[in-house]
Amino acid sequence: MSLKEKISDYVEKLKEKRKALSVPEFGEIIYFSPINVLEWEKIVKLSGDSLSAGNVFTIIVKVEDAEGNKIFSLEDRDTLEKVDWRITNQIANEIRRLTILDGTKEISTDKIPSA
Repeated sequence: MSLKEKISDYVEKLKEKRKALSVPEFGEIIYFSPINVLEWEKIVKLSGDSLSAGNVFTIIVKVEDAEGNKIFSLEDRDTLEKVDWRITNQIANEIRRLTILDGTKEISTDKIPSA
């Protein structure tokens, strides 16, 4: 299997890594999958140097309902910015945590040949 085929398989498997998170403050369960390269670029571009904006845009870009539909759009930014920062921080951190844990668990430098 070529590297391109392996990457395509990996991208397809990301859909299976979707997680649920209960948000008791709203009595809801939200869903999300690991952040991909294009999504990360969008989050960074929109949030600039602001951590709180990064949290809000992470939620906008990643949070879905049970059927896989995006819950928020850029028009919801003002509303999300009025939510207690601890809630948006917790949600965004869970999304990033899934991305970090999933993205690095199989990376090993011991198989990289030395120069």
